[in-house]
Amino acid sequence: MQIMRLILNYIWASMKKSAMNKKILYLFYLAALILLIFVFIQIRGYYLFIKSPVAQLPEAFPGNTQMVIGATNAADFIATTRASGLSEVLSPPEIRSGFEQLISTADSLAAEDELFRNLLESKPFMTGFVPDSTGIQQWLLAFSIGKQGPDKFNRHSKVFAQNH
Repeated sequence: MQIMRLILNYIWASMKKSAMNKKILYLFYLAALILLIFVFIQIRGYYLFIKSPVAQLPEAFPGNTQMVIGATNAADFIATTRASGLSEVLSPPEIRSGFEQLISTADSLAAEDELFRNLLESKPFMTGFVPDSTGIQQWLLAFSIGKQGPDKFNRHSKVFAQNH
């Protein structure tokens, strides 16, 4: 702001009070004001992008989802589920085995990868039953990852899939 004031003072001092010089000075002020407004709009847009989530967590589930369970983080949910015996309550054997497979996959992910361990231990998540194209119920996990790009998770998923 100091530099802008010095430039304006220099221009003002160099110009005499003729009508043409006043018009040029007003045009310069107008251009500076337009530039400041443009910069403000850009900064405000970036701030709003940072503050707003990409999508709410429940929006990850399709309309035909049978059941949705949410928790503050996956690690606490897994510990509570194991202690409460929820997997024994799930009546169809394919759902029970899918749930146990989901928990074992989450454990192996957490043991092998720091990114997924952080995801399981500190990020809110939801899980639910979603029918696939054949009508069989499948588990769907959704994590709130904030403003991290999907490329980071896609790389980790590909590495994990290649190793298993």
